[in-house]
Amino acid sequence: MAFDPSSCGGMVGGHSAETPFKNQEIDRPLALCALFQGQLEDNLNDGKEFDEYVPIAYQTQVVAGTNYTIRIKTGPNSEIGMEAFWPLGSGLPTLKKSYPWGKKDVVTVSATVITKK
Repeated sequence: MAFDPSSCGGMVGGHSAETPFKNQEIDRPLALCALFQGQLEDNLNDGKEFDEYVPIAYQTQVVAGTNYTIRIKTGPNSEIGMEAFWPLGSGLPTLKKSYPWGKKDVVTVSATVITKK
């Protein structure tokens, strides 16, 4: 029997379609936005708070965990993008890239969440 890609959402190895955030939606992409907000401000706004910080939409790619590409509104005419990885199991998420939206290769970072035991 042949493999049917529609049995797993139609995406095999590729990114999902962009999904808009809904009001008060609680899930991993929103958690990543909250978790890495300070690092995004440090990387892209000289350590200052953004005028706004409103997640707009995200895409996912399932690998050995999940890659997330998230678009965030940071001001009246500005948006940023972040790419993060959340591994399978109890692994901690990692911020891979942050950039002004539309300029993907501008700022590359790597940050891992550190917890105290």
